Parts: sequence; structure tokens; C-alpha cells
Amino acid sequence: MPRSLVAALFVAAACSPAPEPKASSAEPAPKAKPEPAASSTPSEPDDPETADASAPDAEAAAEPVYKEPPPVVVRRHHVFTKLEARAGKRVTLTSLLTTASDDHPDLEVGTEATLQHKPKGKTEWADLGQVRVVSLKTKTGRFGTGEQAIAVELQSEVAGSPKGAYVRGAQLRLQVDRPEQPAK
Repeated sequence: MPRSLVAALFVAAACSPAPEPKASSAEPAPKAKPEPAASSTPSEPDDPETADASAPDAEAAAEPVYKEPPPVVVRRHHVFTKLEARAGKRVTLTSLLTTASDDHPDLEVGTEATLQHKPKGKTEWADLGQVRVVSLKTKTGRFGTGEQAIAVELQSEVAGSPKGAYVRGAQLRLQVDRPEQPAK
């Protein structure tokens, strides 16, 4: 190749504008912001009714006012029970003790709760699953104890729940959370 041709290509490459680098897909190309047009005279409304609408008081009234929502109080109580039987998704329990206050019934049909057991050697209760109370029957014993026969249906079971927790006579606990309605 003659030297003049190489020199001509070099000069042509040097004089041409450099190609813009391609934008990667991770970075969007920056966009230029349009500048607002500046006017030398302030805009004055022709109609006095529209002049009042642009007053600062009207702007403040148009903005929504944030109100702090009332606090939600959740009342939690436990019903300590003894397992009588389990058949499929239905579990029958006998209540031993409840921590519910006297002014509120401890359980009702349709109440949702968490079924828990206490593993051997542990201090914390472990979840077995979510249950819904299906039926309640009050049993009166010889000594006037008002035990309840509670039938619950398993809604969802915790993965890996131990089978030993469902042995007849096992100590279980129902954890019931009730949101308290705020006073109006």
C-alpha cells in the first residue's frame, strides 16, 4: 500500500468525529431536562375568581392532611389443652386453663388460632399450625369443673412438625390473637 494512501486514511480518521460509545443495558442514557420558559412579566389572571383559587390558603386546603391512624391493640391469650384425638385434619382437645379475661369469652366457633406444643427440654413453645375452632362443648365434671371439649380443624401445618406432638394426652396450647376495636 502506498504511503500516501495510508496517510490519507489516517488523516480522514483523525478528522471524523469520534463514534459515541454504546450505552450498556444496565445504564440508561441521561436525558436532557427541558428548561422552563422564563417570562419577563408575571402572569396575572383576568378573572378575579381564578385569582382567589391561586391564593396560598387555597393551596393548603387542596393538599391532603395526614392523620395518624388510631393504634391497633391486639389482645393475646392462651388456652392450655390436652390432646384427646387426631383424625386427618381434625384435632379434638380438652381445655385445662385459659388466660383470657373474664369479660371476654375465651373461644368461639370460627375463632382462628395457632396450635403450639412444647418440645421436651425446651422453654419456648413451637408452632404446629394454624387452626380454626369448629365446635365447642362444655363438660361438667364431678367437682364442677367446666372443661371444654374443643374440636379444631387444621388450616395449615408447619413443615416438619413432629408427629410426637399429636400423641394422646400431649400438652398443647392454642394462641388466640384478637385485635381490639378502637373506641369511636
